[in-house]
Amino acid sequence: MEAWLPLLAFGVGMGMLMVLLSRYQARRYQEYLDRHGNEAAKMVEQQKATKLAIDRQTAALERIAEALEKRT
Repeated sequence: MEAWLPLLAFGVGMGMLMVLLSRYQARRYQEYLDRHGNEAAKMVEQQKATKLAIDRQTAALERIAEALEKRT
């Protein structure tokens, strides 16, 4: 039985190390997802603002085109 004791201790130690490593990696990955999720949300808001500005510019150009057509 004494011959198996170092192997058993090594196995338990490696198992604990793997659990700790997987928890660390999961936490880091969640931080990564949170950070990039926030950046993606900012980009979506920026795209919405850009689309709104483009829509306003398009409407203004259409009004200018209508005014020019009426002038001629």
